[in-house]
Amino acid sequence: MAPRHVLAGDLPQDLRCQALAKPMRCLMATPRMVAYRAELELARRLALHLSKPETAYEVARHTLFASEASLVPDHRAGNPKVRLLHQSRNCLDEALKPLLAELNKTTTVYPGTNLRLVYEFASV
Repeated sequence: MAPRHVLAGDLPQDLRCQALAKPMRCLMATPRMVAYRAELELARRLALHLSKPETAYEVARHTLFASEASLVPDHRAGNPKVRLLHQSRNCLDEALKPLLAELNKTTTVYPGTNLRLVYEFASV
């Protein structure tokens, strides 16, 4: 039976991972940094509408980033709708409404099209 953990130094030379060159590491880190900053900014704006602003990042991770959504194309109106499911607590829906309104003001275009994204809650 093969061991569960193997130290990198114990691997044969042809199986060892090669370290990325510094420019490549920087290139790989850039999208992560941009995404993290975007998450922080969304959480900061969400915090304005929460009774406990210090929980904004955690709330954003569990509600906005982890909840399911539907992308419903509407070619006649020229915008696909991003429909979020209602959250488990009404206060979270109320905190997200201003954020969705602000996202709608950005007039974000869906990649590869000329369709503008519209964010809303799914009707029940």
